[in-house]
Amino acid sequence: MATPRDHLINDEDYRALENVSKKLAAGMEVIGRTGAEFTQVRFCDEDEPTLWMAYARYPDGGQQVAAALDLEEAVMRLCAQLINGGSCRHCHRGTGFTPRGLTTAVLDLSDICLTFWDDDAQAFTQACRA
Repeated sequence: MATPRDHLINDEDYRALENVSKKLAAGMEVIGRTGAEFTQVRFCDEDEPTLWMAYARYPDGGQQVAAALDLEEAVMRLCAQLINGGSCRHCHRGTGFTPRGLTTAVLDLSDICLTFWDDDAQAFTQACRA
């Protein structure tokens, strides 16, 4: 049985994991850009299914966590939780997050600064900076 320490992946350690997707790495960077001073992913495999959690701690003592059945989804949920409903420091519009690509034909972005996955750049991009 694994010890609790074996269930933690701190800060940049996630990059050392084999087969980490670019989207996962970019999602961790997005969490860092929200001002998090510490990020971590954890898992619990004591029962089926394995649960993954993404965690962020802020200098003011604030903490946020999101969970899912896989690592990447937990990170994407934390990104959405942190970004949705905020205010962009660049364009001052309301903010939103999607782990999917941007379809401008469908979305009206006049009132929202959406952080979205850019397949070409293999990174998350803010609509106001695209």
